[in-house]
This record gives sequence, C-alpha cells and structure tokens, in this order.
Amino acid sequence: MNIPKRIYCDGAEVAYVFSVSGFFIALIAFISILSIVLTEPTIDSKIELYQSQNAEIESKIQATVASYLAHERQTYKDLTPDNAIAVVSAYPELHSNELVKKQIEVYEDNNKKILGLKEEKLNQSIYKWWLYFGK
Repeated sequence: MNIPKRIYCDGAEVAYVFSVSGFFIALIAFISILSIVLTEPTIDSKIELYQSQNAEIESKIQATVASYLAHERQTYKDLTPDNAIAVVSAYPELHSNELVKKQIEVYEDNNKKILGLKEEKLNQSIYKWWLYFGK
C-alpha cells in the first residue's frame, strides 16, 4: 500500500521566504520613493512655466476684452436707424468670446496643475523622511 508522503516546511524555510519577499517589497518601495524624490528639482520649474503661461493668458484676455469693448463702443456710436443694416454687415461678429473661453479653460487647467505640483512639493519632505529614516 502506497501512503503519500506529506511535505512539511520547517520554520527556517518559511522565514527565508518571508524575508526574501519582504526584501523585494522594500526594494520596490525604496525605488518608487526615490523616483518621486528625484523629481523635486523639476517641480519649481514646472510651476514657473505654468505661472508664466497664465500671465500671458491674462494679458491676452485683457487685450482681447479691451479691443472688444472698444469695438462695441465704436459700433454703437456709429449705429443710427438709417445705417443699422450697413453697420451690422460691416462689423462681423467677433469670435473673441470662444477664444477667451478657451484661454480661460487653459488658465484653469494650469491652476489645477500648479496646485497639484505645490501639493507634490509639500509631500517631498514626507517622501524624504520615508526614504532616509523609514528603513
């Protein structure tokens, strides 16, 4: 009669498996935290880039709104009952409204990115602590 043998592991083998798997988990965590910490020098330059882009958008929006208001003032000043049709056909509708909306969307997206980058910069000290002292 063949009785199947049971395979038993002793405590040393189990400890070895757990220590090797723990080492690889710690190594993966170390590499991921290190990659986050190494991106710190680029955060400030990204924030500056988005802020300069927002400043350009602000100036473009101000110029567009100013020219649009000047255009409206001139159009209404020239408008009389006799030449209303001629004035409307001479001054086609500006598409500045859509342009301003698109620029505002980009501006808001940039502000969200800036906020995310600032949060990431604030978290850098936590990541550094885990990297250096979390061993």
